[in-house]
Amino acid sequence: MANKKDSNNKSITLKSGRKMNLKPLTLELRDDLLDNVEFVFGEDGSVIGVSAMQKTITKWLKGLLADNNSDSELLQWSMDERTEAFKSIQEHLFLGEENPST
Repeated sequence: MANKKDSNNKSITLKSGRKMNLKPLTLELRDDLLDNVEFVFGEDGSVIGVSAMQKTITKWLKGLLADNNSDSELLQWSMDERTEAFKSIQEHLFLGEENPST
């Protein structure tokens, strides 16, 4: 069931069965979240990671989860769930934007 999206594309189910309901994304929220991501690049220029990963994931989850985004709730999530959620949200929100026009 990993990364299952419902018909209105606002819900994602993780491998663990945890369901995430996403808020509608505004342009301002999207820009704020993206501006806080610091990518780490390899010698060949490819992205190899993200700096301050846990801080970034928490900001994204608190900003985009429609419910159950309190500290006490998020502290119950495993590291695998947090990472999968972050990756799933990126895929969900930015699908088809790999090659933006210039």
